[in-house]
Amino acid sequence: MILRSRLALACATAVLLAACSPSGESGAASAAAQTDPMAVAKSFLAAFQKKDLKTMVVLLDDKDMVQKAIDNGPNSEAYGIVFNKEITPVLTVGDGKLEGPRYKDGDAEIKLPTTDNGRHAVMQLRQNAGKWYVHDFNPMSDEEFDALSTTG
Repeated sequence: MILRSRLALACATAVLLAACSPSGESGAASAAAQTDPMAVAKSFLAAFQKKDLKTMVVLLDDKDMVQKAIDNGPNSEAYGIVFNKEITPVLTVGDGKLEGPRYKDGDAEIKLPTTDNGRHAVMQLRQNAGKWYVHDFNPMSDEEFDALSTTG
């Protein structure tokens, strides 16, 4: 139940962070790495854990909230939304073991190790112009994840 609440907030945060129009290519992430959804997921989680907004903004498909956090600093409302106390435990992955990608409707799904009652947080990535971008986070059971296609 705790994960479901965190994921609900994570999804709400992801909606603020992620829409569908990539723009601007600044930050430390390699554009070449964005051709691999697993590399994007790992880069995003590493950047989140370091609070590296400049890398995160490159990896998101909607950059507005993270860009506001960059522009307005760590005391801003935008910064607090990005690194809120509900999403941080979901995205601060202890052992870093990710599974995937699996594919659904053209999106790549990467399973995070966070679990509660047999469900996991799954990072959804969307492709635009040949590059993968973090789009959303959703709860998913092992069975649901394993049923997804292993080919894109």
